[in-house]
This record gives sequence, structure tokens and C-alpha cells, in this order.
Amino acid sequence: KKVTLNYFINNTIINNKDKFYLKSEDEYNFLDEIGLFKTIINCFSTFHPRFTHQQLSFWYGPRDSITPFHYDTDHANLLYIIEGRKRIYLIHPKYNKYMKGNTTIQPGASWSEDTLKNIIQNENIKYQEIILEKNQLLNIPRYWWHAIINLETTMAVTYHYYTASYFLFNSFL
Repeated sequence: KKVTLNYFINNTIINNKDKFYLKSEDEYNFLDEIGLFKTIINCFSTFHPRFTHQQLSFWYGPRDSITPFHYDTDHANLLYIIEGRKRIYLIHPKYNKYMKGNTTIQPGASWSEDTLKNIIQNENIKYQEIILEKNQLLNIPRYWWHAIINLETTMAVTYHYYTASYFLFNSFL
């Protein structure tokens, strides 16, 4: 369904303060549509080697919205907070056997079929917890499991880049 950004803000975000989540990734490039993609990509120009493919994802969600545990296979996954705060749980890949991952949901990722609560209460899994605030950046290493909770209404972007070796390696998976 297509709506104007003004309609979305007034009727979805303002009228439903805790029941919205706006994300833009994959084939829909919201940031390009509103003229910000190139500006934001240029801010990350020092982070990537030459001859790479770059991608931005945009996230805007209310307090207590959650992204469940998953891992990505991107060469780089840099999470930057524009506004707000997020709690990030990170789990090393050596705990894969406890994560109940499913790689059929989305190419280039594995999503846990277990709940966040069950995972962080599992005595066999050690995790790190990080609070990321406005103007902070976190590199989430590929294959590291992560779950994210917005501690307040939060706007963020993730910057990904892909090298030739990434495409070559993942073509055999």
C-alpha cells in the first residue's frame, strides 16, 4: 500500500505512538526517495575499501520494539543511532548450536526460532549487552547473533558493504 510520508507520520506515528515500526532495506530505498541516501552513504566513505557494494537500512521504531536474535553475513554491519537509544545483545558464533537458527527466512541471515528471553536465560550462552545512544556507532561482526530493543523511540541506520570475496564465498553457500 502506498501512502504519503505526511499521512504516515500523522496517522501512524503520531496517533499510534507505540504501534509503528518503519524500516527500509532491500529493494525499497526510502532514504533515496527522500533524497538522503547519497548524503548518508558519503558519511561512511572512510569505513569501506574500494570496489565494494554499499547498502543502507533505515530503522524508526517506538520504545520497546524488538528485533529478535539473528545474524547477518554482510562483510560489515555498522549500526548508527541518529536519535534515541538501543539495547543490543551480542552472542559469539560459537554458540550457534543453542540458537535454533533458521536460514530459510531471509537470504544472507539466520533468524533464531527461540525467544530473546529464553536465549539470554540459557546458562550455556554467554552474551554481551551494549547500550548504544545518539551519535554512537557499533560494528556488529558478521555471523554474530544480535537482538535489539529500542529503549525509547529511536531512529537509526545500518551501513553494510560487500566485497568481491563476500560475493564469491556466499555464492557457494
